[in-house]
Amino acid sequence: MAMESVRLPNGDEVVFDEWLHFPQYSTIEFASTAAVNLRAFTYVAGQRVPSTGLATRMSDESDTNQVAKGRMNWDESYRVFSMTYEVFALSDATITLSPNTLIAGESPVITALNLRRLQRDLVIELIIGADIEKPQVRAPFSYFHQGIGAWAYGSGDQPDGLSPVSYGTGGLPRWCSQRRYPFPVKIGSDNVMYLKIFSALSTVLGLTQDIRMRWYLDGVKRRPLG
Repeated sequence: MAMESVRLPNGDEVVFDEWLHFPQYSTIEFASTAAVNLRAFTYVAGQRVPSTGLATRMSDESDTNQVAKGRMNWDESYRVFSMTYEVFALSDATITLSPNTLIAGESPVITALNLRRLQRDLVIELIIGADIEKPQVRAPFSYFHQGIGAWAYGSGDQPDGLSPVSYGTGGLPRWCSQRRYPFPVKIGSDNVMYLKIFSALSTVLGLTQDIRMRWYLDGVKRRPLG
């Protein structure tokens, strides 16, 4: 357990907690035709990114800021007030209009249609505790709003039949777009924790781009004692 207070020789008790707004994030990847059943927050930088249907790769600081694999560190704890995400395409989305094949969404842009397919088929679960199967949070992907990421703007020009453009976003990326929980979810010191992302239909039907998702637990983190 983390140390939170010290009792002085005169009997006084000193509490020296420090809580900071510190989003925890973790990345997963999957191919467009792969069955999706992955767990985020299960690795630290330098370990393999959870993926399916794609070549494996080692993670770096842009993929995760976890300091312990699949759990909170022994001298930390967390309060989750909200969850949000970013989605990146790892391949282009194309449309075939004889005799031309046109790019509708160039990587890393995900098309609006593919984002809606993900929102339709994916289910998200936040699991806390060893040997626990009942999630603290469970909802379809469409429940979670995008509070961060790039603002998408059109060029202002009217695309012609040979210039299709599609850019999918999960809403206007600002803090008030996120769905805040009525009560924060507690993750205690040294608690096992992970985020499960899966498709109820095994694969995401109709998906045409390989996907990278970076998930965030947005809340406050208990600063470790030095």
